[in-house]
Amino acid sequence: MKTAKVLLLASGVANGLFFLFHLYMGWQLHHLQVAPGLRALLEMFNGGGALFILFLTYASLLRAEEILTSRLGTAVLVLGSGLYLLRAVAEFVVAPHARPAIYLTCLVTGGLYLGALLLRRSSQPRTA
Repeated sequence: MKTAKVLLLASGVANGLFFLFHLYMGWQLHHLQVAPGLRALLEMFNGGGALFILFLTYASLLRAEEILTSRLGTAVLVLGSGLYLLRAVAEFVVAPHARPAIYLTCLVTGGLYLGALLLRRSSQPRTA
């Protein structure tokens, strides 16, 4: 369980950095010279994503024990790993030009959540 907590704390630090990046990106999007409707849509998606990432930061850093011991925590771990692993795949499937830095960052963060999930499950007592 200790290793799972370390993985979860590392993912929380990564999420904190991603949150700061999304704040910066929101500022950049606000000044982007595109159609107002498109800019508004990009800003809304970025804002929603930033709040989601902020939640993952909070849960991973300040509620790690709860995440690792509750059913709701399992859902958070699945959600965190799914978000970042899907984003890594989308970098090649959806993005016109894959960027290795984004791919690797998302792959590592998704792997941290997946590792915490797998370690958490392996340390849970088995019931019949």
